Amino acid sequence: NSLVNSVHLSVANARSKHDSKNVFAVGWGVASLTILHVASVEPIRGAVCLGLPLNKKHRPLRNVIGDIKCPVLFVIGTAARSSSTVDVENLVAGIPGDKRVIFIEDADDNLCIPMCKQVSCGLTQAMLDQIIIDEIGNFLISIAGYSPPTREELQEYEEQEIARNRKRKIDATVRKLYPQVISEEHSLK
Repeated sequence: NSLVNSVHLSVANARSKHDSKNVFAVGWGVASLTILHVASVEPIRGAVCLGLPLNKKHRPLRNVIGDIKCPVLFVIGTAARSSSTVDVENLVAGIPGDKRVIFIEDADDNLCIPMCKQVSCGLTQAMLDQIIIDEIGNFLISIAGYSPPTREELQEYEEQEIARNRKRKIDATVRKLYPQVISEEHSLK
C-alpha cells in the first residue's frame, strides 16, 4: 500500500511539473500491479506493464481493473511462473478502452528466453530486448499523438546541424588565431 501511495505521489508530482497530458507509468513485475492501481485513480496518459504476477494474493487487482481509463500495454512471457496467459487475457478483457498484450513465446517472468529458443530462432536476448523496447516505443508514440519526423524534416535538421557545427568550428578557429580581435561577447553566431 505504501508503494501504491509512493507511485501515486510521484505521478501527481510529475503532472504538476510537466505537461499533465503526457505522464506515462511503466512497471515491471509487482511494480506493474502498482501501476495498474495508480492508473485506476490517477489520470495518466498510458501504462506499460512488463510481466504481471497474478497469483492468488494479487486478486484484489480485479476490483480496480474497470476503473482504468488509460491505454495499457502488457508484455508477458508465456513461460512466466507468476501468471498464466489465460489469467492475463481474462484480466485484460476487463479493462475498458485501448489495451494491448504482447506474449513473448517461452519467455519467463523476466522476459528472458531459453538458450535453445534463441538458437532455434536465431535470436539473442539482446535482440529480443530491442524488439520489446521498439514495441513499447511504438505504443507510447501511438497514444501520445507524436508522429516521427519525415525524411525531409530529418534531412533539413541534419543540414542545419552541419551548418551550426561548421560555424562553431570557424568561430573557434578565428578565436584561436585572433584572440585579441574577437572576444567572447563578439564571437560569430
